[in-house]
Amino acid sequence: METSYITIDGKQIPLRRSLGAFRRFDERFKEEGITTFRFDMTKATISHMLWLLWECIDAGYRFRKEKNDITLEYLEDALEFDDLAEITRALMPQREEVDAPAETEKKSYKGGE
Repeated sequence: METSYITIDGKQIPLRRSLGAFRRFDERFKEEGITTFRFDMTKATISHMLWLLWECIDAGYRFRKEKNDITLEYLEDALEFDDLAEITRALMPQREEVDAPAETEKKSYKGGE
């Protein structure tokens, strides 16, 4: 698993979708029924998105053994509504669709051929 980066306010910020980041998010919001495995966008708020982003940023800094100086307040002020699409892609990348393997040609073999 590699650390990704997201650009916020011109800064490259480490982002890691670690189990620890998701667990910490889930613990914070489980009473609301919001978890990373059942992330329902009809129930999620901007606060949920910001917290999940912050947890993944914090995990990126932890993995690199660096101090996280990014605050939730910084994210609130630095990000704009138009940034939500990039944030969503960074936090929950779509699984690459895998094409079904092409059918192999079936050959009939007769003994001795």
